[in-house]
Amino acid sequence: MGKTEEEILESGENLVKKSRLFLQWGSVAALSSIGAVFVLIFIGSSLTDVRFNEILYEHLAAAIGVPLSALTALALVMALENVAGNIELETFGLKFKGASGPIIMWVICFLALVAGIKALW
Repeated sequence: MGKTEEEILESGENLVKKSRLFLQWGSVAALSSIGAVFVLIFIGSSLTDVRFNEILYEHLAAAIGVPLSALTALALVMALENVAGNIELETFGLKFKGASGPIIMWVICFLALVAGIKALW
């Protein structure tokens, strides 16, 4: 016998949830891999180049703090979206739904983290 319309919709929703989770964790794995490569290059450069160490010492917040803030904001938004569902914001008369909700939330988190680094540095 054929599937009912409810069963088809339910299986479609389950497939969408699984693919969304796969894409989210796939992006985390890709960013982690790229980050690991850059850390290895970073360590190699710091061991061999004295000028690199001087620049790193002078601009540590920009060299390490800003990229880590971007990854932290991404992790916060992804965790929030997994726990609470779709992110929807309404501020100053503007409504952010769909893909714009997580993007605006990421920007807010990132700017807050960078402002904290700037205030404390």
